[in-house]
Amino acid sequence: MLDIVAFTNAMRQGTVSFLRPLGLRPFEEASGEIVSFHDDDAVVFPVARSDDRPEFALRIPLDDASNRQWPEQYADLAATVGAIQAHLPAEITILGVEDIPGTEVALLYDWVPGETLTRRVTRSRIRRERDQLYDLLWPLADIAEAMRLGGMVHADIAPGNIVVRPDGRMTLIDLDRMGRREAIDAITPRRRPGYRIPRGGGDPVEEDAFGLLVLMASCAILADAPVPIDHERAPESSHPMLLFSSWDLMDPRRSRLVREIEDELTPLSKRLLDLLVDACTGPSDRIPALLREAVRITRRSVSPPDAIDAETVGTDWHVVPASPQETQTPTAVPHRPAETAFAEEHGAVMSWPKPKPLDVAQEESAPVADTNEGAARARVPETLQWQTTTGLVDMLQGLGERGVAIERPTRRGRRVEQRRQAVAAELQDALAHNDRDALVRLAMSGSLAELGESRRSDLLQVVRALSHEAISRAVASDDDGAVVTAIDDTVFGRDTDLDPVFRERVHLARSRLRWTDTMVEAIRTGDVDTCASLMENPPGGAVDRLPETVRNRARELVERHDAVRDAHEFIAAGDAEGLVRALGRLVVVSPAWTDYLDADAVEHLLGIEQIEHHLVQRLRQGPVPQANQWMVDMVIAAGRLPDADRKAGLTPGEVRSRIDLQSSARATTHPSD
Repeated sequence: MLDIVAFTNAMRQGTVSFLRPLGLRPFEEASGEIVSFHDDDAVVFPVARSDDRPEFALRIPLDDASNRQWPEQYADLAATVGAIQAHLPAEITILGVEDIPGTEVALLYDWVPGETLTRRVTRSRIRRERDQLYDLLWPLADIAEAMRLGGMVHADIAPGNIVVRPDGRMTLIDLDRMGRREAIDAITPRRRPGYRIPRGGGDPVEEDAFGLLVLMASCAILADAPVPIDHERAPESSHPMLLFSSWDLMDPRRSRLVREIEDELTPLSKRLLDLLVDACTGPSDRIPALLREAVRITRRSVSPPDAIDAETVGTDWHVVPASPQETQTPTAVPHRPAETAFAEEHGAVMSWPKPKPLDVAQEESAPVADTNEGAARARVPETLQWQTTTGLVDMLQGLGERGVAIERPTRRGRRVEQRRQAVAAELQDALAHNDRDALVRLAMSGSLAELGESRRSDLLQVVRALSHEAISRAVASDDDGAVVTAIDDTVFGRDTDLDPVFRERVHLARSRLRWTDTMVEAIRTGDVDTCASLMENPPGGAVDRLPETVRNRARELVERHDAVRDAHEFIAAGDAEGLVRALGRLVVVSPAWTDYLDADAVEHLLGIEQIEHHLVQRLRQGPVPQANQWMVDMVIAAGRLPDADRKAGLTPGEVRSRIDLQSSARATTHPSD
């Protein structure tokens, strides 16, 4: 194994034997650290003879096993002709290494200017340059076609292995597994999370096609939908998941992310998503054809991108100065056009906020005021025409404020005064005895209009009497909405304004309606915590008054909430048996259980071998119960389903049917079919 620290020190001191004759030195950060980029198989150093920009990329294998395959493999790539050459680094040279323990060969090739696809996508999203995301589709289609026509396999398609050049073209890097399609048996694809066929079993050609289809769909969707990239989906690494996690791809039809973005997509993005869904759920041998269809519709829908200026990589780097003791004259290296290799994988994850809806002002026509006070006074109604209790209060109060025209002491005037006194006496008696029938009769007959000015408290009592019958009917109907509607807040402003016989019933109706409205909103927005809190102490009879579908959904959310809470507690406590019970409860109400639990934490506590062992036992017994479907998910995500088939002693068709019986939405095509 290469000692990276020792090799870095040797580069700093200028004692690397195969670099000294070439006059090449590494770059260093402002902090003085040597610039390097690490991946799974090798470490790469940008090198040059001057301090303005990198000229070459020096790639050193980390494992001795890589040394034996590189010379033949890269010599074969160097001899490749056709369109694929435009997507590979130029001038690949294999250097013999003698004095570096842990490695025997090194690669030197032209540095490719630009930035990785990961960084280009992240930068475009931070700057909200969505059009630049569409510009990535045509070059990705070019790579797909060049690989297909050239009969080549990359075997490690991921965004960190694709460099976007300043002119918009793309270059494949990390070619350690790349080879000709006819040598497919000797090529082992990387199968990175987020870019591998969900059910496993795909050959390198199919894995390449799947990875490119994921990248094309991701770029198109990110150009359309304001979707945040979760930190769990996109950790700081060379090959983050741009959009879809492994769990989203296992069956996109069950993915919460897919459900959230479907309505935001343009026809092109929607079609690419549909092709990706087919690739995730169908036979793996159909995936190359699905990629060809993606290339076809992309070239029909978008134009080739214009050249885009990319940020220069490493502009703040400086070449490590030569040691004073170095006296050997550098061997001239033929000048070749500098083209780039790796780019930093930093870059903040940023989400685009959904645009806020515009506030539309609603203009209401104000009633035209009647300025003719004399006409208003002359039009005192003989009977009160009203539609609501509030309208009646206003009308009665208005009568009191306007008063009645003063009559001269004539016979007619005396009769009016006598009638007014009789009405006042009847009103006072009705108020004193709370005689609602008398109050209603006085109000409806129009007699109160003869009283002139009245106290507002008396008028309110009249209106409350008028409301009593409506409240009684509402209470008799046992309809909470009708009960609350019958209580006018302008009339019954305080609890004590209500008769005791109605007070508790009105309180119950109001609390039920508040509870129901809050519950429905919590279910609509997926606020599980609020839903669970409401179900802990509902008003009497409130749960039964929910519509059946809403009631069932509320109970499912509460069960999910409790199961998720218990599962987190069991994970924290290291209680494997408790976690298995909680998972069984959770998956019954939420097949997409990985939206709520960290699958890596589950695997760490239970162990994938143990999970596979228990699944094999279940498969032998017959159809897998719904409560055990999480085991199926874990085994599929780990690419171990074919092993489980074999250990269970079942054919792929038998296993598929035993899984299908539990969930029609599950991806059921077996990789061996």
